Amino acid sequence: LEDLEAALAWGKNWGHAYRLYEPVFAEAKRSGLEVRGLNIPFALFRRYRAHPDTLTPEELVHIPAAPILPLPEHKEALQEVFAQHAFMRSRKGNGTAGNAEPMLESFLRTQSLWDTKMAQEALTLHQDMAAPVVVLAGTGHVEYGWGIAHRLHTLAPKVRVLSVLPLRGGADTLAQEWPDRPRQDASQPPFQAADLYYVCPLTHSSRLGFTLEQRQDGVLITGVEPDSRAARAGFQPGDRILRIQDKAATSLQVLHKAAMQARKDKQPLTFHVTRHGEELSLVLALEKP
Repeated sequence: LEDLEAALAWGKNWGHAYRLYEPVFAEAKRSGLEVRGLNIPFALFRRYRAHPDTLTPEELVHIPAAPILPLPEHKEALQEVFAQHAFMRSRKGNGTAGNAEPMLESFLRTQSLWDTKMAQEALTLHQDMAAPVVVLAGTGHVEYGWGIAHRLHTLAPKVRVLSVLPLRGGADTLAQEWPDRPRQDASQPPFQAADLYYVCPLTHSSRLGFTLEQRQDGVLITGVEPDSRAARAGFQPGDRILRIQDKAATSLQVLHKAAMQARKDKQPLTFHVTRHGEELSLVLALEKP
């Protein structure tokens, strides 16, 4: 396990910290369980999107020839996500005027390729092992049975799928956090986000190098990556964020909005934290040195 992170080039290929997944690998090793990557190799996928004609027949095997299209309700939800991304790009001066439609089609095809590939690989693993398969994937691939599950049911209509999602606001916030989504056919029951939910803290692992947890009394730093920008700025696990840019740090959303504005203004972030009863001011540069 000590060599796995480097062998997988984790920092280059994955968006979340390796330490978050290391317990999964450790348990799989302890229990003798096979772990298999289900997605398209990232470098190969980037080449496919930019220059599909350069892929060899051996490489094209990894790309679904006929990606399974999303359900109409899922397509509508993906269009909403795309619109949000387009709005953020426009705020940064990277507008999509004139090419929004091709970009939307590319976005929808990308999602279909990912979900189809993961469903194909999960089904192959299930058939090879003749045993249940646990798939770990982002919520966007799980919620409402629209992503991987829809492709699994298309490929193998009799397959049984049990979906599990995090409930970060507590058990009494289910209807708000994961509301039912209506079907186009109003005579059918609405989509439910998942079959089961597990209550967990509302956390965020930032690319700045710290892990944040939202609590009733504010935001707590629960982890700091060594040699990260957060570490170099002086943050430590256990620091409680009081204010950011002179705004009360009441939620992760407040921090996110402050960071977006600071990035737009090309300014560093100023945090006021409490550590062992002492209040400190820490400045974190958003731009990489």
